[in-house]
Amino acid sequence: MPTLTAVEKYLRPSQVAAMCGVHLTTLADYCDAGRFPGTIRTAGGHRRIPESSVIAFLQRLNIPAERCETLRERAEREAAASRRMAAIR
Repeated sequence: MPTLTAVEKYLRPSQVAAMCGVHLTTLADYCDAGRFPGTIRTAGGHRRIPESSVIAFLQRLNIPAERCETLRERAEREAAASRRMAAIR
């Protein structure tokens, strides 16, 4: 079973779903189907997906690397906003 490393950056499912433009349920199906190699589960059972797997997935869809970077930045902003909203509730 893969473990978290300092070298690889892992993303939360909400970030990856935003990058890929899919619903979280669809993303879970993709993970279960093995479309994101190296996906791990935390001790709490939450998925963490290697950024390199996400980039490779998007490139297989012919999405240029520059667009992948823009999508990653957008996903990070959305995840931060979501965490702020959760903290307010």
